[in-house]
Amino acid sequence: MIGKVSRLWPLLLMLGTLNHRGLAAPIAEQVERIDELGFGFRRVMLALPVKTDFETTGHFEFLYYRDQRLAQVGGPFGSCSVSPSGRFIVFQDGPTGEVVLYHRLDGQRFRLTKKFIALVRGFEWHENAGIVDVYFETGLSDSYLVPPPESESTWDSKKSKD
Repeated sequence: MIGKVSRLWPLLLMLGTLNHRGLAAPIAEQVERIDELGFGFRRVMLALPVKTDFETTGHFEFLYYRDQRLAQVGGPFGSCSVSPSGRFIVFQDGPTGEVVLYHRLDGQRFRLTKKFIALVRGFEWHENAGIVDVYFETGLSDSYLVPPPESESTWDSKKSKD
């Protein structure tokens, strides 16, 4: 019996080493933090399995409306902002860097920028005037149109939608 265990010992050591190096079964998606933003919007920090040489778990932040995942977001300034009325949220999409406006009532997305300009530092809403200002880390800023409440039924979303 001792001989059988001693022959298995190298195999057991190898398996222990493989698991220690991250080759064990990946963990499932795990919620680490939830920040409620209001009107059904929230930011959720998730621990997700990743395939790298130095770790098996990555920490990623996502934007949700109710149970729908809208985008991966992040950055020190949050890169998202809910409009005062709660009808919209504007965010910088993590993978593309584009600035996107999401309409809560009908689920439409409007690409405000067509490419990555710079990291977003903040947003300022002028919702009744139909404008959201976007401030970038580089010092650049720009104003983008959003449908004002009184003209939403007649606003041509095709003008701003890509």
